[in-house]
This record gives sequence, structure tokens and C-alpha cells, in this order.
Amino acid sequence: MQFKSVLAVFLLSAGSAIASTSPPACMLAALNNQSNPGDIKGTCSSASAVQSAIGTACTASTDKSAAYSAFADSCKSAGVTVRTYI
Repeated sequence: MQFKSVLAVFLLSAGSAIASTSPPACMLAALNNQSNPGDIKGTCSSASAVQSAIGTACTASTDKSAAYSAFADSCKSAGVTVRTYI
């Protein structure tokens, strides 16, 4: 019984660690170059400019894909839907 409890705690912890991965640094750099990076709704409303900046800032295709997805997820959390480039 104790083994099952330990296993459950481990699996929950592993799931939390996976879910809380950081966005690529190139996405953060692209966001920081926006006129008001703290205004997520405003930033998301000019998604094409941000996505263009992500395309320039992210050199590896895997970073670009992750950055576009992270940006779309952030906007979705703020109530704004943006198209994901991939």
C-alpha cells in the first residue's frame, strides 16, 4: 500500500514538472521587444507582429514551433485566440 502512495506522488510530481516547462528564450526575447510586453491581451491582439518577431528571434525550427505554441497558449489563457504557425 505504501508503494502505491509513493508511486502516485511521484507520478503527480512528474506531471507537474512536465506541465510547467518554460517557453523558449527566443519567444521571451520576441515578446520583450513589443511596445508593452506586460499587456498580454494587447500583445496577443497584434499576434502577427509577435509571430514575425518569434520567427526572427528563434533560429532552430524546434524552438520556433515551441515558441509559436507557447505564445498561442499564453494568448488562449488571456482569452485571445491566435493562429499557430507551424
